[in-house]
Amino acid sequence: MKPTSPAPGYAFIPLPERVDRQPRPAYAAHDRRHQGTHAGTLRLTWLAEQPIHVGTGFKRLVGDRNTRAILREHVRLGDVPCIPGSSLKGVLRARFEAVTHSCFDPPKRDVRVKTRSTTFNERGINHAVLTADAARGFERTCRSPGPLCPACALFGALNLRSRLVVTDARPAVPTLDSHTIPEQFAPNLHHAGRLRVRESDNVLEVQRLHGRKFAVGRDERPPPSNYAHVADQRPQRLEILPAGTHLHSELRYTNLTAAELGGLLAALGLAPRSRLKLGGGKCHGLGRLFLAAHTHRPRGKHDDEPLDLDGYAHAFARSPACHAANLARLVALHGEDC
Repeated sequence: MKPTSPAPGYAFIPLPERVDRQPRPAYAAHDRRHQGTHAGTLRLTWLAEQPIHVGTGFKRLVGDRNTRAILREHVRLGDVPCIPGSSLKGVLRARFEAVTHSCFDPPKRDVRVKTRSTTFNERGINHAVLTADAARGFERTCRSPGPLCPACALFGALNLRSRLVVTDARPAVPTLDSHTIPEQFAPNLHHAGRLRVRESDNVLEVQRLHGRKFAVGRDERPPPSNYAHVADQRPQRLEILPAGTHLHSELRYTNLTAAELGGLLAALGLAPRSRLKLGGGKCHGLGRLFLAAHTHRPRGKHDDEPLDLDGYAHAFARSPACHAANLARLVALHGEDC
């Protein structure tokens, strides 16, 4: 059963009840191989099940005088469109954080954010704030050499290098197309948690965050009546990698425990199987990636070897870092219809 969505296009995975911070393990290093850990390279073949747009922030005019339009550019490596390794790694980290007892960087507190909702605006309530208690227990992120949560220990933190390298995903056949989506807006703070109206100054207080936000794809329901901005939407035209594109990348890992490797496989959507959502327009039917194939070569070996997917998944499930309920929620969210 999918988690409920407070607004079209996304849902939340709850924050863990605790952050499992531990002293930095000795094997979280790069100077040498540590006994009992794993190192190697995963060669990954991704399938774009939906169009993919990873923007550069640049735009250009396309078309003739009568059909001229602004096109948001897709990122390129030289002249070849790609998905940057940093984008892939960011998605993997977000998913790994969601399924472990990892830290969370909450939005700024006591900053008034303007609301876009006729339900509240007609009552004279035009702003929302995050209270000090909204993300209790998540007031800070990890910093080395202090204790580290599972995600920071693996993906890196301030003064700590990651034990993962993710290369750019390059398409087997470089092709770009264009796609149009509705105008996108900044997230609404008042959708992010449980609300209370502060009567003293008519401000919405977000008292408790729903959790980490994940896109759930196109929502075919009509927009809610309290979306005040819907009538003024202007379509946006994007450069996209077309659906059906195959892309190739590598993930290199060093000194991972069996449990960490199992958590990484879960983040990749490999064990258990799920999709990734990446780039712009995720709430409008864009961004779904599926890991269609992989090969694995342990470091120091000359031949590929199969991964023990069940064994690593079991090691992760038994580790104190794993949040089993959130893993099940993530898999349910990112199925074939995300």
